[in-house]
Amino acid sequence: MKKILTILLCVILMLSLCACGKKGGNGDVTPDNTPAADPAGSGQDSGQEKEVDAITSATANINWVPRYNGNKNSDILVAYFSTDDTVRAFALHAAQALNADLFEIIPAEPYTDDDLNYNAPDYRAGREQKEGARPAIKSMPEDMSRYKYILLGYPIWGGQAPAIMYTFLENADLHDVEIIPFCTSNSSNAGTSATNMQKVTDPSVKWREAFRLIRNGTVEDIRNWLESLEIAELK
Repeated sequence: MKKILTILLCVILMLSLCACGKKGGNGDVTPDNTPAADPAGSGQDSGQEKEVDAITSATANINWVPRYNGNKNSDILVAYFSTDDTVRAFALHAAQALNADLFEIIPAEPYTDDDLNYNAPDYRAGREQKEGARPAIKSMPEDMSRYKYILLGYPIWGGQAPAIMYTFLENADLHDVEIIPFCTSNSSNAGTSATNMQKVTDPSVKWREAFRLIRNGTVEDIRNWLESLEIAELK
């Protein structure tokens, strides 16, 4: 009888241990609904975090961007041209903060590293600027008339905006809209890049002074500039 009781107690004890093991087995696994860690020290609290992509910028101190496709109902458009992650980072952070629509200016013929090598005697980007070329663009926004503001982003090449920016402006058929230029550069200022582009737009188009994101510029710098524009409440 004692042997039977001993066996029963052992069975009960083993069952209890198995049950505890199942409850604690996933203790070191992060549940699917646990907020992700703050990306790259963004400063956002977990309740406001978005899905993000990692990027690499040689100029700006930004290493993540929100996954943002644009708000088609907005009267603000962020249109940008970027051959690396720098202008793209600026544009995506700006568009998401403004809850704006978003459009990337994509060349029909992509730029290679050789095309952008300013140390070469006849590199493509420099040749296009010298010749006043108008590089083809893959597509244009469907309806530009609904926008009140257009934030126009580009890198500084040889002290000016890339030739493809003129292609965009000359094909956009813009009227009674306000263009707010922004640019990135490792060393050059915005210079006359915006005033030269203004020459190819309709007189009814208003232009603001171009903003250049300084070397090692941050998301906070972008947001401070956006707030100074007073065109929308930032998200």
